[in-house]
Amino acid sequence: MKSQHRKLSKKLDALTKQIPKHNTKQKVHTFQPRIINLSDVQFTKEQIQTLSLGPNYAIEKEPKQYINELMVDTDNAIRR
Repeated sequence: MKSQHRKLSKKLDALTKQIPKHNTKQKVHTFQPRIINLSDVQFTKEQIQTLSLGPNYAIEKEPKQYINELMVDTDNAIRR
């Protein structure tokens, strides 16, 4: 049992000597910004924050525009 333990200890020591040290002097990667606005549309701070969260988040319409569209849709539904 002791000889088996010594063999495993030697193997473990040999493996730990092979592990490379982490180099902390490497340059930190800088990524491109998530939002690049190539249109003439101006976003609010809240919309930019939502966009920066990632592609799973949608930008909501402004409340006035949403209410106007809702009124038009309701009016069309009543007329039919």
